[in-house]
Amino acid sequence: MNIGMRVQNARSQSGLTLRDLAARTGLSASFLSQVERDVVAPSIGSLKQIATALGVRVADLLAEPAAGDGTVVRSAARPVWRLTRVRYEQLAPATAGQERQMQPQLITFEPGGSLGDHPVSHQGEEFGLVLSGRVECSVGDEVYLLEEGDSVCFDAQRPHRTRNAGDGEATYVLVVTPPSF
Repeated sequence: MNIGMRVQNARSQSGLTLRDLAARTGLSASFLSQVERDVVAPSIGSLKQIATALGVRVADLLAEPAAGDGTVVRSAARPVWRLTRVRYEQLAPATAGQERQMQPQLITFEPGGSLGDHPVSHQGEEFGLVLSGRVECSVGDEVYLLEEGDSVCFDAQRPHRTRNAGDGEATYVLVVTPPSF
């Protein structure tokens, strides 16, 4: 099942029309229709707005829950999703009936890829480690250019944004606590 189908199913289960969802999210009904038909890939920010309006977690819209008890997640069994120029892999997804205190992800940025067009803030902390490539992490008024092996850790209530700062692909481990989706 794809993201669009999950959004559409969650909207239908909530008894909302596209216009209702648009009013709750501030996103246009046209954009939401394109998301549901997988014509456009929404940003994580847009997905957070949609999930909040639908009363679900972003993870519920992105991937099937992991099999097993969640202690070991095999590489081939990781929930994976792609948004515009970014691939996300959940490294420790929640399993049925289980809540996590952190959300570790492996993020692969294509050239020009970012985690959002605008800075975001939320409760908790974020930790990032560059495995390859160059990543720019803006936190508050500071801009950090991170190279392979560099890491960053900060209070996620400070407005922040992360993007690929190089010409090639970049891989980045991101850990968010508490989970933001």
